[in-house]
Amino acid sequence: VLALIPLLVAVSYATYAFQQQSTKQRQIIQTNEVYSQRSNAVSATITELVRLARQYLLLNDPSFLELFSQKKTALQAHIGALKFSLPYPEHTALLSSLGDALNQAYITLGGTGPMDQKMLAEQLQTLVVLSEHLNVAVTQYQQDALQNGEEEFNRILDRLFLFSVLTLLGTILLMIGGTYTVSRPIWRLSE
Repeated sequence: VLALIPLLVAVSYATYAFQQQSTKQRQIIQTNEVYSQRSNAVSATITELVRLARQYLLLNDPSFLELFSQKKTALQAHIGALKFSLPYPEHTALLSSLGDALNQAYITLGGTGPMDQKMLAEQLQTLVVLSEHLNVAVTQYQQDALQNGEEEFNRILDRLFLFSVLTLLGTILLMIGGTYTVSRPIWRLSE
């Protein structure tokens, strides 16, 4: 029984470690999926905003400006959610720049004076470029998270291997000690 205790401890530890790692991997996958959805929503909304701005310039219909305003609000919600959840300061700075560019484009588009179409085109292009940078940043973050998860898994495997070797040695030593302890009185009786 004493010889089996280290093996039971090793199996229990391995089970616990694999359950913890499995939970972490599920969390990483779920988080990455949320980031992908939000990043894709930002890209799709920016594409829609550019389309609406061009339609407004072409047709000068106020309904397009109202739709632009609604999409702007939706985009700001996505930006806010990403700011809250993405961990790195460069992500926050990128999202702040995206929000500023969005506000500038909206002011230019909805201004009361004559509209500078060249400036609006540059602002819309800035939105598209920042959206692409955001997609790259989110993809890089996802890759980093998966790589960190894989490295953590490899560290757990290394610890389990070392723990298994030590457990096996401990079990063998306990068996030898137990055998010697039990056999010694029998040898004395035999003698």
